[in-house]
Amino acid sequence: MNKKLYPALNAKNVLALLAAALLVSCVGASKDAPSLSPESRAHASRLFEKIKSERDSGNLEQAALDARELINNYPDFALIDEVIFLAGQVARERGKTAESATFFTTVAERFPMSPLRPPAMLYASRSYAGMEMFVKSAEMLLEILGAPADSLVRDECTTRLRNIVRSKLTSSELEALVRKYPSSPLNREIALHLARREYAQGNFDKTYELLGEYLYQFPEGDVATEARRLLKLAAERRQPPGDPPAGIVKPNTIGIVLPVTGTLSLYGRYFEEGVRMAVETLLELKKRE
Repeated sequence: MNKKLYPALNAKNVLALLAAALLVSCVGASKDAPSLSPESRAHASRLFEKIKSERDSGNLEQAALDARELINNYPDFALIDEVIFLAGQVARERGKTAESATFFTTVAERFPMSPLRPPAMLYASRSYAGMEMFVKSAEMLLEILGAPADSLVRDECTTRLRNIVRSKLTSSELEALVRKYPSSPLNREIALHLARREYAQGNFDKTYELLGEYLYQFPEGDVATEARRLLKLAAERRQPPGDPPAGIVKPNTIGIVLPVTGTLSLYGRYFEEGVRMAVETLLELKKRE
């Protein structure tokens, strides 16, 4: 399946992303910034309440302008994470998908302890999916699933991620996600789906390789039996090795299979050294004959 990674990321979306990023670029940049004066704090609080009221009444354009003023002028406001989250909601309701993605992503990245982080990542994922940025959308969902979150949020993330995995991502994109999020609770499903896709496309060698890695990581589980069955089918359909070109095979050459990584790698190195010593001894004896 050949397609551009982000086909809907046109110039308009790029400019909107950049504009929103510039708007929030200074928020939370320094923890040593001076706190607001009582007057500024009171004004920021009134402005925040005004934004919420404007949104509730449907005056979204003014709410967006006031949110911009609050974010620009009062980045040290105690509730700035709520302000940016609210700005994301306003942008989403105005149909500004790129802006909403940037606001929600800012909450997720700059306020890791905020209770708004999981819903912000979920909203960001929806926005990225709306721009057909499915890799970024999946990454947001995997971030949520890798951290504590409300059960309802987790259920929606799981459903959305499965839909993206099954129909929106290329094989190389799926492999990259598996490598980037090895401990994801859906990693097994993603890896097995990738192997099934390769099998369906007739890539039996790749299927065999993927399932070998899968069963090494997840030897037990509900789908291990299915993985072994598919591995057997892929093994039966793999291309047999052809005759090697002349001159490739060297007589009087031996090969050994040893563990080179993991807990047994030390023993592998010891065994390799022993084989080398044995071969050197044998060659020396042959010279003396």
